[in-house]
Amino acid sequence: MEPKKTVIRKKALSLRASITKSDRERWNKAISERFLALDSVAEHSSFSCYVSIGTEVTTVAIIDALTTLGKWVSVPVILSENEMGFAPLNKDTLELSKNFEPTSASSINTNCLPEVSIIPTVAASRSGARIGYGRGYYDRWLSKNKHTEKIGLAFSCQLFNGIVPEDHDQTLDKIITEEEIIPCGN
Repeated sequence: MEPKKTVIRKKALSLRASITKSDRERWNKAISERFLALDSVAEHSSFSCYVSIGTEVTTVAIIDALTTLGKWVSVPVILSENEMGFAPLNKDTLELSKNFEPTSASSINTNCLPEVSIIPTVAASRSGARIGYGRGYYDRWLSKNKHTEKIGLAFSCQLFNGIVPEDHDQTLDKIITEEEIIPCGN
């Protein structure tokens, strides 16, 4: 299964990187607006959100809006080569989350359990199968924290048919693109 995932991952990253600056700005705005209009935003008080880097769907506006709404926001922090946790958003955890490398900062509370998790997505199928960067952090964390609503953010060019999840893969509940909100029916 992994060779097909590798091919899809490479294609999706290439397509995402080829998006023009003006399209990327418009599409990021549309994705943020779609996310913030979800019932989940009104109904829940705790969220985890990846800190976008590079060509990922940007999360800056979403994080800012959630904090302005008085929502509790946590960000992913890598604890070891195999483990990730979520820590309350602050200046330090924001920087740790951006580099996505294991931290030795043992004083950080990484036991946050968000009601809604915004998940980075390299590629996804309309049924919610997701391909990430291949390190498995989110799959491992989500397998232990099934209570959280899993929302993937992606540009429509990152949607692929034929992604078959492996036993350890965790599927998304919703995918938000610049064109639509896709309920995945999990």
